Formats: sequence, C-alpha cells, structure tokens
Amino acid sequence: MIDKALEVIVDEYNAFFLTRQGVATGEKRMILSPVITVDGKIATHAESLGLSLVNIVEDKNSNNPFVYNKADDDKVELVNSAVNLNVYVLIVANFSNYKEALKAVSSVILCFQAKSVFTTQNTPDMDASLQRLVMDLYTPDLQQQHYIWGMLGTHYMPSVMYRMRMLSLQSSVPLEKHTKGARVNTNLSWKK
Repeated sequence: MIDKALEVIVDEYNAFFLTRQGVATGEKRMILSPVITVDGKIATHAESLGLSLVNIVEDKNSNNPFVYNKADDDKVELVNSAVNLNVYVLIVANFSNYKEALKAVSSVILCFQAKSVFTTQNTPDMDASLQRLVMDLYTPDLQQQHYIWGMLGTHYMPSVMYRMRMLSLQSSVPLEKHTKGARVNTNLSWKK
C-alpha cells in the first residue's frame, strides 16, 4: 500500500514536469529510490530527483478500536479499525550543477503547491484502496535535518520533505462474526 501511494506521488510529479517542460519524451525526472545504497553510495540517479521514505507515524486521532461491517450472510463482522498513517518522504535533488538542483527542488514545491490533495477523482490512475492522499510541506529545523542526514549516512543535498497523510491500512479479516442484533463482546484479547 505504501509503495502504491509513493508511486502516485512520483507519477504525478513526472507528469507535472513533462507538462511544464513541454516535452513528451516520457523522461522520468523523479524516481522512487533510497537516498543511498547499502554500500553507502548515492542511489538516486545523477541529474534526477529521488523520493525516499524517511518515517512512518501512526495518526491516533481515531479513538474507536473496532468497526462493524455488514457481512454477506446477514451477519455483522467485528474488525479492528484502520491504521491511519502519516508517511514522511524526502525528495533529494542529485544534480552536479547546484543551481539545477535548486531549480528541481523549487519545481517539486510548485507541483505539490498546485495539487496537494490526491483522490481517485482528480488522479484517475490512483488505486481505489488509497482513497485520499494529502501532501503537506514539512520543514524540520536544523537539528532535525542534521539527525536525518546522519541517519541516512550521507552529506546534505538540496532536498525537501513532505508529510503524506492519511494513508489507511485495513485488514479484511474479521475478529468475530455475529447475527444482527446479537450482543457483541468488545473486550477481546489474543489467546495464547
């Protein structure tokens, strides 16, 4: 699910870039890529942007731990409520020319300022299970940036961070099944 959401963002930026440049070559300016490889080398292709997952945080605004769904056989299923996630992504500009890197970062900001909310209505290629994605510019302070780049194991490169919210993950496996109107026990625990 996270991979599908990040692919939507990459595809949207690439479409924005091609439209803005007036080029129909199918060139991919942004790719889904870690910042560095396992052996410590820059993973993002030269002269391009790389989008990397940096952090996943659960959004705990929903207080109800259970949800009731109508089943096919005139029964009600008790399932755990969806896990709502905020996904933090780092978009890194790997350009040999510093000015071009800054232009690329500016282009990313412009793209997600122009369209920050993604739904199946305004993004036809988006998987229906994603429902809605919102891109919020995230600006870590200098200490947080230092920590992020230290964690990544490389030097700072021109980049921008976004918080992509509400990615909801929902299991389809019911905890219990009941006939309509039956008394339901919500004091569940896993049996050992």
